[in-house]
Amino acid sequence: MERRDIRYLIITAGGSGTRMASPVPKQFIRIGGHPILRRTIDRFISYSPDFRIILVLPDDKRRLWLDYCEQAGYSIGPHIIASGGITRFHSVKNALKYVERGAVAAVHDGVRPFPPLQMLDSVFKLSYTVPAVCPAIPSSDTLRRLERSGNSVFSTSDIDRSSVYRVQTPQVFYSEILIDAYDRPYSDRFTDDASVVEASGCKVRYVPGSKYNIKITTPEDLVIAGKLYEAGL
Repeated sequence: MERRDIRYLIITAGGSGTRMASPVPKQFIRIGGHPILRRTIDRFISYSPDFRIILVLPDDKRRLWLDYCEQAGYSIGPHIIASGGITRFHSVKNALKYVERGAVAAVHDGVRPFPPLQMLDSVFKLSYTVPAVCPAIPSSDTLRRLERSGNSVFSTSDIDRSSVYRVQTPQVFYSEILIDAYDRPYSDRFTDDASVVEASGCKVRYVPGSKYNIKITTPEDLVIAGKLYEAGL
């Protein structure tokens, strides 16, 4: 298929953020005066202003986002708001209704506000010639399989961490590959877009991610994010 110089950016912000234990949805919690979601969008715009942005939000949070943009005078230009689904799989599938074939489509977590520009550059440059690209970082922790016995947990075996990686976003694909991959029933094995694409038979190329590209899901993550912001990252 002929490739066109069009890049879609799907930002998933459809979660409820129960682990954050905050009255404000995690994507709207502020870091340095601005919501996490805005900081995530701004990072991509600072890399390239040409993305066609599709923002995935719960239907009951759409008004919250629009009110914020109006009150803060924040404009990212024309963008589409897609409805969040019951899982991340369903949210991305809803967003793909607005994506054309023959383009490049990136999917990024709305609560990963610090992807380094150098990392974005390496991922997107590859995306012109590689059908599926995903950033990942090696695990630095000791890994063990555990099992529960009564009220106690015991180790059953070690895991070789040399082949274990922590997968990040943005995950970038030829748009028709992503669209076709999502044209299948949901499985609980689908934890990210790469897993959906791999299930369709397409190999994903993994490239170095960044330790600063954290996903903010807990109050502890929020503390770390505040430090990263203060450090100018």
